[in-house]
Amino acid sequence: MVSRKTWRDFHKDIQLEVDNKVIDLPPVEGIIILNILSWGSGANPWGPEKEDQFAKPTHYDGMLEVVGVTGVVHMGQIQSGLRSAIRIAQGGHLRIKLHTEMPVQVDGEPWIQSSGKWWFSGQL
Repeated sequence: MVSRKTWRDFHKDIQLEVDNKVIDLPPVEGIIILNILSWGSGANPWGPEKEDQFAKPTHYDGMLEVVGVTGVVHMGQIQSGLRSAIRIAQGGHLRIKLHTEMPVQVDGEPWIQSSGKWWFSGQL
């Protein structure tokens, strides 16, 4: 919050691969990776079921869902149920490469993450 850096170019500062396929990120200011149906005290960023290229997520399917947010106002709208996040990808394995350091939060614990690569799996 005290940094002067904005994340309008977030989609250029990160590379996302899902199941070995590079994903072109839309112009979002952040992503949320889910392995359950809710986030942030019960909000459903994936949104209601709709006809698109994604399968209906469940907590036991071994998949990770990636959604994007356009800013803090969008996050508030998701929390209040007014909007859903932007569906980006769904898959069993994720690889993330950060080109610069950036704020990260996992299970409520925030920190500044240095650049590098990380792998995630939805499989137990």
